[in-house]
Amino acid sequence: MIGVRCDVTVEADLERLVDATVDQFGTLDVMHNNAGITGLKAGATTEDYTEAEWRRLWDINVSGVFYGSKYAIRRFKQQGAGGVILNTGSVAGMVGFGSVLYGSTKGAVNQLTKGLAVECAKDDIRVNAICPAAMPLTNFSAADDKKFEPVAQDFVDIVASIHPLGRIITAEDCAAAAVYLASDEAKNITGVLLPIDGGYVAQ
Repeated sequence: MIGVRCDVTVEADLERLVDATVDQFGTLDVMHNNAGITGLKAGATTEDYTEAEWRRLWDINVSGVFYGSKYAIRRFKQQGAGGVILNTGSVAGMVGFGSVLYGSTKGAVNQLTKGLAVECAKDDIRVNAICPAAMPLTNFSAADDKKFEPVAQDFVDIVASIHPLGRIITAEDCAAAAVYLASDEAKNITGVLLPIDGGYVAQ
């Protein structure tokens, strides 16, 4: 494992990240575009957002995925052995959701995933996305103040209740799905948006 400082809104940083990975490990096998933010606090409506907030969400949530994919694809083609791109989308990009801005960025990620899957198939590059539902485990609204704290249990229970299975979505759920999609066991799976949502989008 190596640590590389990277701002996903800066294209050159993503190129440098891929190069550093290859320098350290010899090849790039999987690219997981996972960086993302949710924006304003829950309940914010379209008119609450400024132009700067709109651009920030799109730069991080969408441009970061594009840049990461671009340089991963370039490296995979140079290596000539295929590869895997895994994006973190969201069920917010699959259905009408409470945050129009966040949902629109994740809808773009979902469409990038499908389009890249078709474009890259001839080079044996698979592209999929995991699409989690709500994960109310951390007080992300306070991220700018670096106050990551567990949220209240009653809020966790409310979020769990919107999923037919009645459970919250965990990081472990997402990790298991990501490992599967990145593995050779999923060698014939590409262009898939995999909901990790306890049945939410099936309603």
